[in-house]
Amino acid sequence: MKIRLRFLTVCFITVITGLLLSSCVKSDLFEFYDVTELQHNLPRIKNTKEGNFNPYSCFPTLDELAASSVVAAKMNTAWQMTLDACTQNGRREYGFYIYYSTNNVIYCGDIIEGPEITGTSAAYIELGPNANNQEVCGFFHTHTSLEFFPAGHSRSTGPSESDINRANYDHLPGLLYDYSSSVIKSGQPKTSNYELYSFGPNRRYL
Repeated sequence: MKIRLRFLTVCFITVITGLLLSSCVKSDLFEFYDVTELQHNLPRIKNTKEGNFNPYSCFPTLDELAASSVVAAKMNTAWQMTLDACTQNGRREYGFYIYYSTNNVIYCGDIIEGPEITGTSAAYIELGPNANNQEVCGFFHTHTSLEFFPAGHSRSTGPSESDINRANYDHLPGLLYDYSSSVIKSGQPKTSNYELYSFGPNRRYL
């Protein structure tokens, strides 16, 4: 009888100890997360240890940014500015950062203009530092026309290698307005068909 009682007591202690250990492991996994174990499509969750948002939050995807009416309106404005700036005297690119607030609202930063480029040099833009590093979730810019280039010049359309490298380095999705054809040539009207290109990661990550 005593042996059986001791056996039951040992079993009971073992079970309780196991539950306590299991509980501690679960708590540690919640409070000390590792980026390699998290998927970036997780919803925003509260970090109970530090009392702020988990930095591996769910930011909008490229498709969600492109589908935003706020982003679309700003992109169209920047494209029209690009067309207006393309003259015989020069041309310039325009762009802006895209943000996602902690109350799940997509909004855009101010439109930034690149330097005026003359001759046949490649146009570029430097967006500079963003206005809110906690909420920045993407960026957009335009490419320019070759309408006023001398004959014999052409360029491929879509994101450049430097565009892609910048998006990957900053861990930010990139959106771009450029012409629809795979190559544009000197003299091609700046009002030719254009489209939206995407590049870089599918969503922001840290």
